[in-house]
Amino acid sequence: MDRSAAEAAKKRNGRAKRTAALIMIVILVAGAVSAYVFRDRANDVFRSVFGRQSDEITAESFIYEAGARQVYALAGNGLAVASANGVTLFDAKGKTAAKQNLSADNPALAASATRCAFFDIGGNTLRVIDFNGQITVMDTKNTIISVSMNNAGWMAVTCEWPGYKGHVTIYNAKSEPVYEWYSGSGYVIKAVVSPDCKEMAALCATARGGRIAVYALNDESEKSSFLSPDELLLDLCYVKNGLLCSVSERRAVFSNSSDGEAVSFEFDGLYLSGYDFDGDGFAAFVLSRYRSGNDMTLVTVDFNGTLIGKLEMQRDLLSLSANGNRLAALYSDGLELYSDELSLLAVSEDISGIRKALLRSKNEALLLSAYHAAPYSFTAS
Repeated sequence: MDRSAAEAAKKRNGRAKRTAALIMIVILVAGAVSAYVFRDRANDVFRSVFGRQSDEITAESFIYEAGARQVYALAGNGLAVASANGVTLFDAKGKTAAKQNLSADNPALAASATRCAFFDIGGNTLRVIDFNGQITVMDTKNTIISVSMNNAGWMAVTCEWPGYKGHVTIYNAKSEPVYEWYSGSGYVIKAVVSPDCKEMAALCATARGGRIAVYALNDESEKSSFLSPDELLLDLCYVKNGLLCSVSERRAVFSNSSDGEAVSFEFDGLYLSGYDFDGDGFAAFVLSRYRSGNDMTLVTVDFNGTLIGKLEMQRDLLSLSANGNRLAALYSDGLELYSDELSLLAVSEDISGIRKALLRSKNEALLLSAYHAAPYSFTAS
């Protein structure tokens, strides 16, 4: 082969490799978005991504209409319920604060102590609802990838954008846009705002691996970044100011937003089945020996990546919810309350028809069925 032919072949091979890498990234992003779509479905997802709640709660029952692809979120001491037919926000006593009938193919919720966002993943519908009954229409021009909200009500909206690999808009608690970011180097999966509302972090899939980029909201320059080579990071959350937790299929990563320095907790070849970032000083992960089946291990990990507690399970786990230093696990045959070290604190076997449990305080959970939610107070076993 002559030199010109060799160079042409080299260029073709280079283009083929780049094309293959791009295809792989698109597939991985599609997989991550699919995981985002279905992670809040009953019996599939074990994570509650919303703010920690007060210990002083008084509430009545919550009555709502059943609907396809139903999802739930704690909003302060209230509850948001959404489905393919729309969204309802209840206050702490079960009274309807706001309701809107909408059509959504992939309904999802993000919530804070004072309001919630209802959005359609892969669509354009975005509504923000507060406890005063106000509904703000924030429908997007481009396709929504994800929406997150911190407990102060600041929101990060990630959308597709022509000519870029994603676009993030940060809104303050008044739904005013305060920051925009365009991604040119990685497909954006999710963005989050820090608890103090001073910075944002964006999770991207790149040809080199999962990447987290951090920006101060008063500066357009990148503050820090973290790269996980040859690995797709599936989700991202601020566990406290200055500290991020991300998760892949093989490990959890705790990274410093100021310099990108990180520690990790390896899953040691086990499959990730579920997780919850909302413990006070810990995160919880459900790990499985097989991709299907109920041979699972529940672990709690501190923010230094150190194992706190470990529990072997031979049961079907329906949902997992952390609050403070407690963790509620809903199984097919009962509801159990654990400490952060996974010591058993309380047990309830009366869970007929319950599909999810959301821990509202250290000793109270909301038990949700298709039509109804009710508070449940744990008593020591």
